[in-house]
Amino acid sequence: MIKLRTATRATFAALASLILASCGGSDSPTGPSAPGWTTVASGTTHSLNGVAGTSASDVWAVGDVGAIVHYNGSAWSTSSSTTTNPLFGVWAASSADVWAVGQNATLLHYNGTSWSSATWPGATNQIVNGVWGSGPADVWAVGSNGLILHYNGTAWSVVPSGVTSFLFAVWGKSASDVWAVGYDANASQSTILHYNGTSWQPSSVTSNAILTSVWGSSSSDVWAVGTAGTALHYNGTSWTPVISGTVQELYGIWGASASNVMAVGSNGAVAQYNGTSWTYTPNGNVDRYGVWGTAADNVWAVGGAGSIFHFAPKA
Repeated sequence: MIKLRTATRATFAALASLILASCGGSDSPTGPSAPGWTTVASGTTHSLNGVAGTSASDVWAVGDVGAIVHYNGSAWSTSSSTTTNPLFGVWAASSADVWAVGQNATLLHYNGTSWSSATWPGATNQIVNGVWGSGPADVWAVGSNGLILHYNGTAWSVVPSGVTSFLFAVWGKSASDVWAVGYDANASQSTILHYNGTSWQPSSVTSNAILTSVWGSSSSDVWAVGTAGTALHYNGTSWTPVISGTVQELYGIWGASASNVMAVGSNGAVAQYNGTSWTYTPNGNVDRYGVWGTAADNVWAVGGAGSIFHFAPKA
């Protein structure tokens, strides 16, 4: 049995029969502040599950009950949503081209003015958990039961994944180098898939962790993180486990470079990689579900009860 130390991450409800949820930490934006971190008003009390943007003055976060908030470089404010379904992931091609995904086959698109719903042939009640693209006409989304969707600039369609795993996240370096990660409940092991520009193929990995996020600086430097502090590294040939410095659940990962990577997770978990090793630098006790930034000194993390944290260490 895999224990997740959170009771708020709605995404993991899909694995409820396999996960023993326990209350982990406060679900209000309080707790001691580590150097460089500040708490910022979000305009919502709903848990925020994902964050991404295009620049320091154009950042989006999405969360429970269809919550969507936007940062314009000065402050966060709520954005009118067309759904009350939980939203789990967000990705932006430009300030006028943003995708958000969530529960009950939710796909939302922002055109610079308003959000609207999208769908795909065969959509029912699937969970769409992660989204990423190499450009406006090449966007990927992943979710429950091995679901992989592709947007070609005009329409979404299902692409065979070859698995029935719950896929939590997708990220790529280019249109022909894309990774998806998750968990195979039947085999009780991690799932990692790679897209080479033609098809999705499984990547060999020895791990039983639920992998929740993936990011890399190059085709030979990719990280995946997950439950119990799991951190896996891909060097262009194979995946190997790396000590992260924590046993907290890790939900999100992002980096400014190969030597400046940050992972966030349960109970205020923050782990930082300097190119050689990971250091555990927790901040408060609020679960953090997503992380994204524009530079090493401008990073956003989002989490429970509408909490948003900004990392801007002084020189």
